Amino acid sequence: MSVSPGAFLLRVVRGGNFMVQTHGIPSKLVQDAITEIVDDFNNHSRKIRSATGVKSRGDEDAYNVSLGQRYALQSKYLVTFRLVDSIMVFYVCEPHTNPIVSLRYVDAAAKILVGVCKGAEISTKRLSKKYATLYLLLGRILGRGIGYLPSAFIHAPPTNEKMLSMPVSASDASRKLKKMAKTKTKNSFVKTSEDVEVVQGEKGDGEVLQKVWDASGHAVTSTEFVIPAGALPAPPSRVMGAKRKPPAPPVHSVSRHAFSGAATADEGDDDETVVEESHDEEEESNLREGVVEDTEATVAHDIPVSDLQEALVMVEVWEGSVSHGAIESACVRGEVRRALAPYNLDKAAFRIIESESLVVDSCLHSASVHRMYAQKNVGEFGARLSSTPIDTSYLRYQLPSSAVDPPLQCNMLVALPEEEKGPAKSMLLVIPFAVNPSLPNGLVDVSVTLSLPPELDGLVKTSHRASFSPQESRIQWCIDSMEAGGTGAIRAILKSSKGIQNRDTTIEDIRAEVLYSGYPGKSYSGLGFEVGFEGDEDGKPYYAGKIRTFGRVSLSAA
Repeated sequence: MSVSPGAFLLRVVRGGNFMVQTHGIPSKLVQDAITEIVDDFNNHSRKIRSATGVKSRGDEDAYNVSLGQRYALQSKYLVTFRLVDSIMVFYVCEPHTNPIVSLRYVDAAAKILVGVCKGAEISTKRLSKKYATLYLLLGRILGRGIGYLPSAFIHAPPTNEKMLSMPVSASDASRKLKKMAKTKTKNSFVKTSEDVEVVQGEKGDGEVLQKVWDASGHAVTSTEFVIPAGALPAPPSRVMGAKRKPPAPPVHSVSRHAFSGAATADEGDDDETVVEESHDEEEESNLREGVVEDTEATVAHDIPVSDLQEALVMVEVWEGSVSHGAIESACVRGEVRRALAPYNLDKAAFRIIESESLVVDSCLHSASVHRMYAQKNVGEFGARLSSTPIDTSYLRYQLPSSAVDPPLQCNMLVALPEEEKGPAKSMLLVIPFAVNPSLPNGLVDVSVTLSLPPELDGLVKTSHRASFSPQESRIQWCIDSMEAGGTGAIRAILKSSKGIQNRDTTIEDIRAEVLYSGYPGKSYSGLGFEVGFEGDEDGKPYYAGKIRTFGRVSLSAA
């Protein structure tokens, strides 16, 4: 398999270039691209500091951004950069490369630095001792691609130097394997009662959160979780505690054992009629992915399985902020919430299935539980449905940006023409975007809302169909779907009847917000979600729960 051209450049903060490793791109062009980006950030920071009266710190201003992507050398190359302690890691690739893939290359290089230095403290003194090893490992990533990296390395936490220590030879790999075999690791989401303490929340008497003690002995609690307004679809008409008649019993009563695929019931259960149903591959796939068809088959309690699956829903929202081509902040907020109010269903049970990422599983240990409406049992959680308000959160968790790749990578660029006489009267605005290729499906219901300053009072042309409101100074684009791995750009030419008097102020006042939804059934973090009936005996069946994913990105060209 051919690997696209790329290059790594390691630059020391308040210093020069430390290492350049290339594959298909000349070293001189790589250094010119990095110099252009660093100078651009310095000029931008110098303007802000001169306006606020703060003294500039020179080349250090370029390293105030921890993560970002920019085009360089007249858009000939895409540069992705990340700050790792005192080293800025740059990855240079061709402009048509998917930005999500570029982020993975930078993350892999950052983990290699941690593994080489045997810790999160990165310094030139430590890297100089392992210069040849570092040069060899970066060269292998460029020559073979990130696909050859082992899964333990990819999903390891960014500070675990043991998991991130990559072997450079067969003998080195054997030695590291023997050392890791002696270390016992424990990875389980279920914690014992001795590890949990219940505390009163600060948001009111009705909210009680769970305090969990981490491995170091410090108590950690979750941060406040807020779902964006209008992000979730409108609830059906039968919610808000509405009662409805129970469904008519079917001709054959299907037991829980038959629904879970068992051919026969337990011994001694003679009074229960068992019906064995055959499912084709499509139906089994729908059950695993949480797609439930409308069926009248019932289980114990005379409640359809579809009602049980609609009672609880798992929601994940990816939130990020991009300014001047750099990701300022990003995280994934998730929760298990009450969705509907099925008839005659007072309680339900749910459980979280761990993902393949160690970072995600470790963050679950600091999840918070609303102890007024949820109860933590062994390996599961019990959720109270009766007298519980709609959209009540039973479980909340938060994941850092390093744990989950962004589903949608986007940016906002602004260009003004050079007018010979008078101020400029037009402006070109471009919003490039790229969808994560690793998503099981693409994105749907993508909405881009652009807020403009008052001096921009006209829309000349746009690449996509848009709605423009001059009174509100707002432009909105709606895209039905984006396929996984797809790229593109939204372009618009804006005009100003009175002319743009202050270019910098006008660019700073332009804001954009991108909202999108993912296909149901899969989470961003790789976590699974299952629901069941509470109060049953041990070994009760669990069914695939509904999972919904959303996203919100704030864009700024300044």
